[in-house]
Amino acid sequence: MYYSGQLSGNNSAFHCIGAAKSNHILGPYSPLSQPIACPLDQGGAIDPSGFLDPVSRNRYVVYKVDGNSIGNGGSCGNTVAPQVSTPIILQPVAEDGMTFIGTPVTILDRTEQDGPLVEAPDLYYDEPTGTYVLFYSNHCWSEQGYSVNYATAKGIRGEYKRASKGSLIATGDGLGIVAPGGASAVVRVVEEEGGAGEKNKTSIVFHGNCGEGRCLFGVDINIGVSS
Repeated sequence: MYYSGQLSGNNSAFHCIGAAKSNHILGPYSPLSQPIACPLDQGGAIDPSGFLDPVSRNRYVVYKVDGNSIGNGGSCGNTVAPQVSTPIILQPVAEDGMTFIGTPVTILDRTEQDGPLVEAPDLYYDEPTGTYVLFYSNHCWSEQGYSVNYATAKGIRGEYKRASKGSLIATGDGLGIVAPGGASAVVRVVEEEGGAGEKNKTSIVFHGNCGEGRCLFGVDINIGVSS
């Protein structure tokens, strides 16, 4: 299990990524004694997500370097010039899922259209089209501009091409959800219509504003269009 944790002491403004392990999926989990990713000179790291590549069977962790935590102010700390990078990193890991191996690569970074940041990466492989889909969020989570986006590539290391149609889910798009973000893809088994058997259905789960603060939402999606 991967998680982000706030550091203590003089570095309490930063978060780093930890890992915990268990012999059972329901736990209890025992954390490692040290973070697995902690680039303090770049602002720390958050939003880890594991990925097992079905093509190569190699394991990866994707995460965000939290550059806006050392930004110069403004929305989410990073809309005042000079703005700081908030790269999404793809890091190969060993079979144990916790030991970093190989060379990390930046697969996406913020641009002017993203506002202060890109974050919350999640990888999905669409077998019928041979496409890697990187879901991510941009803008600031506490503002209505926060949204769910995606980029696609034919190889896991990229180059990832942003969707030309803009955000996948955004405030005011008809779903009635304000400031959606943090999307993760899930595949579930559903029954075919008429009881003709079972099939896989791809959905994404994400969070957005609600009366209680932030709530979890889900929606089915169809993958297969590169734009």
